[in-house]
Amino acid sequence: MKSPVVRVLASAVLGMALLAAGCSETMNVSQTRSYDQTFLSNYKNLQPRGKDFIYRTPDSQRLLAAARGVMIDQPEIRMAPDSPTGAKPADLTAIAEALRSQLVEALTKSGYNVVTEPGPNIMLLRTAFTDVYMETKPRGVLGYTPIGFVVKAGVDAMQTVMENNDILGITLQAELTDPKALIFELVAPRGGNKQVITFDQYKQQMQTWGQRLACQISNSKLPTAQQTDCSTLGSTG
Repeated sequence: MKSPVVRVLASAVLGMALLAAGCSETMNVSQTRSYDQTFLSNYKNLQPRGKDFIYRTPDSQRLLAAARGVMIDQPEIRMAPDSPTGAKPADLTAIAEALRSQLVEALTKSGYNVVTEPGPNIMLLRTAFTDVYMETKPRGVLGYTPIGFVVKAGVDAMQTVMENNDILGITLQAELTDPKALIFELVAPRGGNKQVITFDQYKQQMQTWGQRLACQISNSKLPTAQQTDCSTLGSTG
């Protein structure tokens, strides 16, 4: 029987990965469209799975089997170098906390023990939204951030950001480690086609990322024949 930690971690990784199963072609991630390659420890071992790129270490099954919980670090936000608009600190915080709240929800629903303190056999999930391509919408005086503004929590905060800005491209990156070793890496580019990502699309994508990330973490501890097809979870985007 799988431990709650293993089941939760598996679901979390799957959700974030948005994997499309059945792609056996090998390709170095640097051969694909350009995006930030400074967040993860190493990009050389990533292999394509549908729209995404993942790497599970050979020791992932043992490390996940021993895990007692997972700590989710505050996500990093990195703007695309060619983004016509930057982002205010409040907007960056809102985007980061929206991502973390979705991951906490997905992992908790999957049975993982989400903790707030490091310790023995506690996994660390580091995530980032990189290559954020954003354009500010025209707005009146009420659309500006007043002095003393308090950032909302979770997905509501992201909705406020997207009411004032158009997001046309974004890349999700994730790295799962135990205190001493790498377990899993993910790169999931989205957008980049100059089409605005709507809030409903973003929300659905986040839910799917969370479900598939958790699923992929669980897969990391199982033999190939016993792994779940995580690509069937959530949307097909």
